[in-house]
Amino acid sequence: MAGTLGGTFQEPLKAPAKALNNAKLCVEVGTTGDKGMSDETAGYDSNNIFARILRGEIPSTRVYEDDAVVAFMDVMPQAPGHTLVVPRAPSRNLLDADPAVLARGIAVVQRIAVAVKRAFAADGVTVIQFNEAAAGQTVFHLHFHVIPRFDGVALKPHTGGMERPEVLQANAEKIRKALASAGK
Repeated sequence: MAGTLGGTFQEPLKAPAKALNNAKLCVEVGTTGDKGMSDETAGYDSNNIFARILRGEIPSTRVYEDDAVVAFMDVMPQAPGHTLVVPRAPSRNLLDADPAVLARGIAVVQRIAVAVKRAFAADGVTVIQFNEAAAGQTVFHLHFHVIPRFDGVALKPHTGGMERPEVLQANAEKIRKALASAGK
């Protein structure tokens, strides 16, 4: 699974085939049987902000990308270095994602977490993934938050003003260097 640092996305991938058949998924998740999606996860919006970022319609400060996953800076970071890891394949969240997409995605989450910890000399890393509005999900495209953490330092709220582009670019460069030095 080769990836590149930075760069631009050129063409969206097609949705992958489900690894589980619809009948099994319906039993395990309690779904309606409509394409294997639950009542809660039906209705992926292909115009959500992350889908638009993946298509290149909205700019992002990318730190990593490969054929399946893109990682870019959160524009409203809860800490310096807050990075989002977003699979290219369309799914609303973990509840309707193809297991193969999850496997590829979590491998990149790990790479980014190691790089973020190194780049910011953090004491630890928080990885967060929300599923549906009741759980705090606000963008309905599967994604993971990777946030460097420091002992005794609380996270900023994930609301309010956007970070300055030059700060995002500087933080992204630190992460890219950490990825490169790890040979990833």
